[in-house]
Amino acid sequence: MRPCLLLFWILALTGSGCGWLNKLRPVNRTMTRITGPTGWYRVTPLLGVDLRGNATIPPRYPTAGDEEQPDDDDYDETTPLAERLAARFNRQLSPLIVTDSVPCPYLASGDSAGPVYIFIHGISGPGPEWWPVIPTLMANQPSAMFLFRWNVTQQRALIIDSLVTGLNRITKCHPGITPIVLAHSAGGVVISFAANRLTVDSSRSLEIFTVASPLSGAGLHNRAEEEEGENRFMRDLGSTKTGFPAAAAHVHVTHYRTSYPGDLVMEPKFGQHAPNQPGVGVQGATETDLPKQLTHDGSLLFVARKMVTK
Repeated sequence: MRPCLLLFWILALTGSGCGWLNKLRPVNRTMTRITGPTGWYRVTPLLGVDLRGNATIPPRYPTAGDEEQPDDDDYDETTPLAERLAARFNRQLSPLIVTDSVPCPYLASGDSAGPVYIFIHGISGPGPEWWPVIPTLMANQPSAMFLFRWNVTQQRALIIDSLVTGLNRITKCHPGITPIVLAHSAGGVVISFAANRLTVDSSRSLEIFTVASPLSGAGLHNRAEEEEGENRFMRDLGSTKTGFPAAAAHVHVTHYRTSYPGDLVMEPKFGQHAPNQPGVGVQGATETDLPKQLTHDGSLLFVARKMVTK
């Protein structure tokens, strides 16, 4: 069983009675080790992608001197390629402090007038499924890329507050450019909770795309009430959900749905409840079914390629 699939069902089960989690600090520390420190990151692309959709390490160009370069380990073929790709991917990420008053030059875009991308990962953090996605989207000459990190042991309110603050500020600091949120798996649940709290003025818009997201939950217990601010996000993933509020003005949401058996995460459980129940998502969102053979992780690259070829 894939790690993200196993983790999904473990979290769904433990979410049915997660009051004990408040006393289990080691769980929080473990999730932080898995996902990395939570919060906002700037993404500076360092990977490439081949025609088959595999992430690659770009060729090393000769330098003026013979001195050792910081990225020499990336080309050490005695180290497995996956380890080298992971190390280079992680070096792309620079932590940011994003508040509603942070100066816009701190979030400045580059010379391109292309889109601003914001990535939201699933419960196991930004893993190999993201490696080819970022270089694929570089074909659209983005002006900036950001990643939002979170983990399921956090309180829902804290996750959403941090996400909303960052998205509102990034949008405001890039006038004339349409920010695009690409959220995978449980990251789509995160952004669906946040969509109605975003603030986008009438001169611009914000696009949200969720991919392979278990929007209707695992179905183990009833949906946690919105006012339960102490809820850990894992409870949301384990609950039955019937939908999310409509997105804020000028925010457009598209849910790209995967299906079982291509995507094993969507296997019906607990009385035939499916995590991808049709019609469950942000009210008024567009719902698009992806090819049935797509896997949970493979669907992310499929959508990224679709965004490039539009």
